[in-house]
Amino acid sequence: MNGTEQASEVLYKVPETGKGSQYFARVEKKFLATDVQTEGFLNAVSAYVKPDLFPSSDVNNIYYDTPDRLLIRRSLDKPTYKEKLRLRCYGVPDDQTTAYIELKKKFQRVVYKRRLSMPYADAVSFLDGKREPATQIEREVRWMFRIYPGLSPAYCIFYHRDSVIGVEDAEIRITVDRDIRWRDTDTDVRLGNYGRDLLPPHMRIIELKVHGSMPLWMVHALSAQQIKPATFSKYGNAFRQNTQPELFEILSGGFNL
Repeated sequence: MNGTEQASEVLYKVPETGKGSQYFARVEKKFLATDVQTEGFLNAVSAYVKPDLFPSSDVNNIYYDTPDRLLIRRSLDKPTYKEKLRLRCYGVPDDQTTAYIELKKKFQRVVYKRRLSMPYADAVSFLDGKREPATQIEREVRWMFRIYPGLSPAYCIFYHRDSVIGVEDAEIRITVDRDIRWRDTDTDVRLGNYGRDLLPPHMRIIELKVHGSMPLWMVHALSAQQIKPATFSKYGNAFRQNTQPELFEILSGGFNL
């Protein structure tokens, strides 16, 4: 890694899509680290960051897939282009809790995300096909159901996230995820946060989102803790742990650093 490595994040409001609609395009960098490495990294960058608007949260997701899990199987093959659909909320929701329908498309290193916000029960109803799409983003989401027959809730993924942003540049964002767990039954997060652990308790996923070049203070902090980039999909590894446990154990040997 070097100081010229690019990672960008841009947020666009989409005027015609209506309230609760957003569009993102960004490059995301992930790192796998121990709790000790993570603490050292955060201490090293503490002068350059401050708590995010929501500095600590429990993130609950439902990933949609076909009965044969086509989307995640394609994703694990690391194609040039891939896409996924998920429903996200923060904490265990009730029907009126704000939820986010997110359609993510990745081409090469750039992630494009369309996001809709609405009450949880309304989001589930829309994804179940109980009302027609009313906005451009809703039509794009509905198109996923046309090209992937049988698309439905497949996996719940839960984790705790801490996040900070840059003091001088608020577009710099660092998130740390821990306590990652999953389940492929009872795929409604209203039923609670429970499931099988994906990583050992001392492991963390650090994600960096930076507009323009990665600042040198961030590069130096990563290098000092010997934190290296890692390709880590929470859904992908949950699927692999569930369906190919022996392969998962081989590939995840480094998780026990």
